[in-house]
Amino acid sequence: MNRRRWLQPEIALVLLIPLATVIGGLWTLHLSDIDDSADGEAEGARHTAQAQTADVAPDQAAARLDLRATLRVDPACGCIRLRLSDPRSAGEGKLQLALVHRMYAARDTTLPLARDGADWTSPRLPDGSTAWRLVLTNGARTWRLVGTLAPNARDATLLPALAAP
Repeated sequence: MNRRRWLQPEIALVLLIPLATVIGGLWTLHLSDIDDSADGEAEGARHTAQAQTADVAPDQAAARLDLRATLRVDPACGCIRLRLSDPRSAGEGKLQLALVHRMYAARDTTLPLARDGADWTSPRLPDGSTAWRLVLTNGARTWRLVGTLAPNARDATLLPALAAP
């Protein structure tokens, strides 16, 4: 009779509901760590009430110019190297690379990139243990490229966020 007691539906509910709650809580924590941030802080988005607006003209300009960039983390020299598909589009000014953390805005950083032959370089390396959202702009902010640098990755591709109009 003692064995039948454990097979009662009430006992199963008493055990399964807390177990399902713990599993659901762990799943929620997992989902909160996914990189789906769309706050637009790095793009200068403006918040009015519950609406968020951002200027997409730099993205459209990059698409019209058919710009692309490849980023390479070079631990040998302790620097970041970036190469644009059309180096003339950068003009004479410097490029800026924003490393946007997916959860903590306090960890965001902007690196100025100096011209070094056909490449642009920065003497600082990003923290390799986390994923970074990359935002590349020219000095005048007339165009913008975006990409993602995965944890411990050494290469990333930056593309316009929008297609050409």
